[in-house]
Amino acid sequence: MNRNTGRDGTPSAAGRRLFDLRPWLALLTTAGLLLALASWLLLSTPAAAAPPAQETPPLPADARAGLPIYLEKCAPCHGETGMGNGPQAAQLQFPPAQFADTAAMWGRTPADLFAVTKNGRIERFMPPFAQSTSDQNLWNVLAYVWSLHLDPAELQQGEAVYQAACAGCHGAAGKGDGPDAGADLLDLTSLDATANRSQRDWFDSLQSSAHSRVADLSDAERWASLEFVRTWTLPPLQARTFAPGNGAISGVVTNDTPQGDVTAGLTVTLSVFDDFDLATQISSTTSVTGLYRFDSLNTDPGWLYVANLSFKDVPYSTGVMTFTAEAPVQDGSVTVYEPTNDSSVLAVERAHWFLEFDQSNLLMAELYIWSNNSDRVYVGAVSEDDDAGRSVLPFALPPDFQNLSFDDGDLGRRYQLTPDGAADTLPLPPGQGVRQTLLRYAIPFTSLTLDLQHPVAVPLRSLNVLVADVGAQVSSPDLQEGPARQVEQATYFNFTAAEVPAGKTIELKLTNLPFNRSPETAAATQANSPWLAVGVAVFAALGLLGVLYYAVRQRQRIAEAEGDEDEDEKIPAAAGADAVALQRRRQGLILAIARLDDRHASGNIPETDYAAQRGRLKADLLAVAQMLRDLEAAAQAGAA
Repeated sequence: MNRNTGRDGTPSAAGRRLFDLRPWLALLTTAGLLLALASWLLLSTPAAAAPPAQETPPLPADARAGLPIYLEKCAPCHGETGMGNGPQAAQLQFPPAQFADTAAMWGRTPADLFAVTKNGRIERFMPPFAQSTSDQNLWNVLAYVWSLHLDPAELQQGEAVYQAACAGCHGAAGKGDGPDAGADLLDLTSLDATANRSQRDWFDSLQSSAHSRVADLSDAERWASLEFVRTWTLPPLQARTFAPGNGAISGVVTNDTPQGDVTAGLTVTLSVFDDFDLATQISSTTSVTGLYRFDSLNTDPGWLYVANLSFKDVPYSTGVMTFTAEAPVQDGSVTVYEPTNDSSVLAVERAHWFLEFDQSNLLMAELYIWSNNSDRVYVGAVSEDDDAGRSVLPFALPPDFQNLSFDDGDLGRRYQLTPDGAADTLPLPPGQGVRQTLLRYAIPFTSLTLDLQHPVAVPLRSLNVLVADVGAQVSSPDLQEGPARQVEQATYFNFTAAEVPAGKTIELKLTNLPFNRSPETAAATQANSPWLAVGVAVFAALGLLGVLYYAVRQRQRIAEAEGDEDEDEKIPAAAGADAVALQRRRQGLILAIARLDDRHASGNIPETDYAAQRGRLKADLLAVAQMLRDLEAAAQAGAA
């Protein structure tokens, strides 16, 4: 895996409303006592002793065992590749550590990384994992974390340098038992001996070494050798060799378009992944009946299989397939269709627009349920920009939109910007409600009034617009206003329309917006306020209480959210696994809002950042709640 920054920090090649304040009022009565107690402790407590020796695992650290734990517990903040860009990172006051940053990692000791992971760093909202997993698992995670900044080519170089310049003393296996070994050499394979040393510490030691073999090494060679040395205690994820087994994947490629062409002679490529790294690819060809088969496949559950093919220049693939001892044969059948670029087959069954506000932005989240009213796969039209691919599902957006993002893909890849907004380039198969798209963006406003002009790219059979009630006035000549709705304990203006044609522009007039004064004016007012010092003292007291209060309050919020959940948002078991995933995501958003509220109440986040983050979280929460309602409706319709 290539590094993202050099060791010198330069690039290298390789928003629920505020919770009930009454508990805080009671707590404030003890703030003075707590502050006095804190002062006494600071004055009377002797200097802390050195931390105890770092715990080390009973078994060698295993990066492969740490990978799934990292993806579950760490990637939401730190990102799948360790760049600090996980889906929850934008909600955090402090940026998550970037494990793929070589310069940052070389300044950290394994002992420090372990201590932070185990005990947390609550002042930076890093949770502790001591109670949720074992020390062994934490070291497994750290082995994987360490591998995120490694360059395989540098490791190979480092091994050669070590064997030539270092093994004479330290031994070929790092045990300190080389033929020229002196006394008291470290066992480089022992975490007990090496966990409290950073790579930079070691490098500085090499810089001052008078050993001739070391003195002749370049800086790059020294760095590389130290990278290799650390692999004895934090071994990186090693690629496995794919070995044959008794597994088999077979399937039939079927053309579901009436009178469609046969599916004989198609090349099917089976991609084999070792966890998430492509290990090998195997090809086969469909028979005259569209049948294909792959035999002698490894049935270890760690190997993942995906079959891909192309029919009429449209890509198709199976889902991810794995084997178990009880199921050594998997069905990889694929349904294909004749293509069409007739845009009249496209329609949006339901569109939901959710409008939230911060003090200078309208925060939009939009959910679209797509249908293809034909028996062919819709492939869209070829863009004038060959690199952009086909524009399949168009999203017309208001002028001046900013910070556009999609829930299931990135701009520049699957999603592309267009002159009118953006487009999904993934072909749409036939069927009703066959795809859901959730997108979000912001529109800045600089006064108390905003005239929103939202174009419509494809026919909308049903449009629902929910506008957060923040004191603003809302009107529209194109939408019918209904009764206000209560969603997630907040009030929303409710507007609807049916059968909105493509090319229509929906107008919304928003007045009395929560427009904030300029930062300079607000800062000057605060600086001249005699209450500023009082506020600082109050928030200091709240900060002391916040950590103790946090866990209790989170439990209350979960119970309240579950207890206040509307009946129409409870999903029957028939809705299946999608509902379970959405319910978990909904609960995660509720918790994220709760944490954000705690940070705001304790003075740990600026008001403008708080409003913006809360608005985005609320918009996402509304969209997820709507998805759950749609699943319930679909399940009930199926049962009927």
